Amino acid sequence: MVGNKTVTSSEHRRVAKRLLPFAIIAAFAAGLAGCSESISSVSVPRFSELMRGYDDTLTAQQQKDAIAELQKDQAQAEAAKN
Repeated sequence: MVGNKTVTSSEHRRVAKRLLPFAIIAAFAAGLAGCSESISSVSVPRFSELMRGYDDTLTAQQQKDAIAELQKDQAQAEAAKN
Protein backbone atom coordinates (compact mmCIF):
# COMPACT_ATOMS: atom_id res chain seq x y z
CA MET A 1 0.00 0.00 0.00
CA VAL A 2 1.40 3.38 -1.02
CA GLY A 3 -0.17 6.18 0.92
CA ASN A 4 -3.88 5.49 0.83
CA LYS A 5 -3.71 3.70 -2.50
CA THR A 6 -3.06 0.00 -3.07
CA VAL A 7 -0.63 -0.70 -5.95
CA THR A 8 -1.79 -3.54 -8.17
CA SER A 9 0.36 -5.88 -10.24
CA SER A 10 -1.01 -4.40 -13.47
CA GLU A 11 0.32 -0.98 -12.42
CA HIS A 12 3.70 -2.57 -11.70
CA ARG A 13 3.72 -4.08 -15.18
CA ARG A 14 2.77 -0.75 -16.74
CA VAL A 15 5.63 1.04 -14.99
CA ALA A 16 8.05 -1.75 -15.89
CA LYS A 17 7.04 -1.49 -19.56
CA ARG A 18 7.78 2.24 -19.48
CA LEU A 19 11.17 1.81 -17.81
CA LEU A 20 12.39 -1.14 -19.88
CA PRO A 21 13.53 0.85 -22.96
CA PHE A 22 15.45 3.28 -20.74
CA ALA A 23 17.10 0.42 -18.87
CA ILE A 24 18.17 -1.22 -22.15
CA ILE A 25 19.60 2.05 -23.49
CA ALA A 26 21.41 2.72 -20.21
CA ALA A 27 22.93 -0.77 -20.17
CA PHE A 28 24.08 -0.43 -23.79
CA ALA A 29 25.59 3.01 -23.14
CA ALA A 30 27.41 1.75 -20.05
CA GLY A 31 28.85 -1.18 -21.97
CA LEU A 32 29.90 1.04 -24.85
CA ALA A 33 31.51 3.55 -22.51
CA GLY A 34 33.36 0.77 -20.73
CA CYS A 35 35.07 -0.55 -23.84
CA SER A 36 35.48 2.70 -25.79
CA GLU A 37 38.94 3.35 -24.33
CA SER A 38 40.23 -0.06 -25.35
CA ILE A 39 38.75 0.28 -28.83
CA SER A 40 40.43 3.61 -29.55
CA SER A 41 43.86 2.45 -28.37
CA VAL A 42 43.95 -0.56 -30.70
CA SER A 43 44.60 -0.11 -34.41
CA VAL A 44 42.08 -1.88 -36.60
CA PRO A 45 43.65 -4.27 -39.14
CA ARG A 46 42.77 -3.98 -42.81
CA PHE A 47 40.13 -6.30 -44.25
CA SER A 48 42.67 -7.98 -46.54
CA GLU A 49 44.86 -8.78 -43.51
CA LEU A 50 41.91 -10.30 -41.70
CA MET A 51 40.95 -12.44 -44.69
CA ARG A 52 44.49 -13.69 -45.36
CA GLY A 53 43.97 -16.69 -43.07
CA TYR A 54 40.89 -17.71 -45.06
CA ASP A 55 42.48 -17.24 -48.47
CA ASP A 56 42.51 -20.58 -50.31
CA THR A 57 44.03 -19.21 -53.52
CA LEU A 58 46.84 -21.34 -54.92
CA THR A 59 50.14 -19.84 -55.96
CA ALA A 60 51.19 -20.23 -59.58
CA GLN A 61 53.50 -23.15 -58.73
CA GLN A 62 50.78 -24.86 -56.67
CA GLN A 63 48.37 -24.49 -59.60
CA LYS A 64 50.87 -26.09 -61.99
CA ASP A 65 51.53 -28.94 -59.55
CA ALA A 66 47.81 -29.55 -59.03
CA ILE A 67 47.14 -29.61 -62.78
CA ALA A 68 50.03 -32.00 -63.37
CA GLU A 69 48.78 -34.31 -60.63
CA LEU A 70 45.23 -34.29 -61.99
CA GLN A 71 46.48 -35.03 -65.51
CA LYS A 72 48.60 -37.90 -64.17
CA ASP A 73 45.63 -39.31 -62.23
CA GLN A 74 43.40 -38.98 -65.29
CA ALA A 75 45.96 -40.80 -67.46
CA GLN A 76 46.20 -43.60 -64.87
CA ALA A 77 42.40 -43.90 -64.78
CA GLU A 78 42.27 -44.13 -68.58
CA ALA A 79 45.03 -46.78 -68.57
CA ALA A 80 43.16 -48.77 -65.91
CA LYS A 81 40.01 -48.79 -68.08
CA ASN A 82 41.85 -50.26 -71.07
